[in-house]
Amino acid sequence: MSATPEMPARPLSPAQVIELCLLVEMEARWENLRKERAQTPVARSLTIEDLHAAQKAFSVFRTRLAAYNKSYSPPHVTDLLLNYPNRLGPWCRRMRDLYLQVANDSRVPCPAQLLEKAFRCADGMAGRMGKEPFKRPVPLDTTQAAITALEALAQWCENVARIAA
Repeated sequence: MSATPEMPARPLSPAQVIELCLLVEMEARWENLRKERAQTPVARSLTIEDLHAAQKAFSVFRTRLAAYNKSYSPPHVTDLLLNYPNRLGPWCRRMRDLYLQVANDSRVPCPAQLLEKAFRCADGMAGRMGKEPFKRPVPLDTTQAAITALEALAQWCENVARIAA
């Protein structure tokens, strides 16, 4: 079982923060496509276009991951298990802290895929634990709105963990 890595103790350079933001967004895109495919009803066949899109997303992500890990330390670790509130909450806060550093940087788009990944994980967790699902705030079309949503989701995770304990 993979543990959720902590953010590095030393501050990241502005260039590394931008690259990491772009990387985690690509990672989330790939994971969202993969999970969407896994949850597709059997009645709907995947098209060649669906498969090519997923393959391309994975290829782009893996290429960028290799380049990032070659250029920066610490390396980005993938395959995180965000299936419990004590993992998803801290991850949301780390992503919030990361995106706070680029909140006004036009080179980093709003992390829509990252938010979808976080919401998907929260939905699955709520279903498994029999808890009320996280209410998604809207609109979520700016980085600042995403930062606020990540903090709200982290707080929701704390509440779920406290109730479950």
